[in-house]
Amino acid sequence: MISGQGLAQSIERAQVSNENRIVEQINPPKFEIGTEELLHLRRLKQWCAQKGIRDFPAKPATVAAWIRNEAAAGVSAERIEDSLRAIEMAHTNQNLANPIACPAPRAELQKIIGTEGPRSWKKSERLLFAALPPEVRAVISKRARQDELTLRRLQNEVAALRQKGIENGKAETQ
Repeated sequence: MISGQGLAQSIERAQVSNENRIVEQINPPKFEIGTEELLHLRRLKQWCAQKGIRDFPAKPATVAAWIRNEAAAGVSAERIEDSLRAIEMAHTNQNLANPIACPAPRAELQKIIGTEGPRSWKKSERLLFAALPPEVRAVISKRARQDELTLRRLQNEVAALRQKGIENGKAETQ
C-alpha cells in the first residue's frame, strides 16, 4: 500500500514524465545563450544568493524585486531590458513559464520605461497603447521619436531649399 506522500510523489513523477514526452514531441525552439546573456543571468543569480532566494526558475515577484533593485542602483533601463531577455531565454530553453510576462515584473518595468505613447495619436489609440507590454511600448515610442526627428529634419531641409530658391529668384530679377 502506498502512503499519501508516496502517492503524491508517484503522481508528480508521472506528470513530469508525461510533460517531458510532450516537450520531445513538440521540440520547441531554443535560444542560443551567449556570453552577454550569461553575464546578465549571473547578476540575477548573485542578487538572489544575497537575498537567500531561488534564482531559477525565477518567480515573477523575485524578478520584480530584482528590477526595482537594479533601477535603484542606477542600472539603465536598456541594460535591465537586456537582462530580462536573458531571463526569458533561459526559462524558454528549459520549457518553463516566462516570469517576465506577469503583472508584477511588467509594473516595475513600466516604472523604469515610463512611456506615454506617441503624441500624435488619438486618445482611443493611447488607451490601446497603455494595454501593451512595457517593452513593446518602449519600442513603439522610440520609433515614433525617431520618426518625429526625421520629419523635423526633412521639414527644415525643405524650408532651407525654399529659402535658397527665393533668394536665387530675387537675384535673377535684379
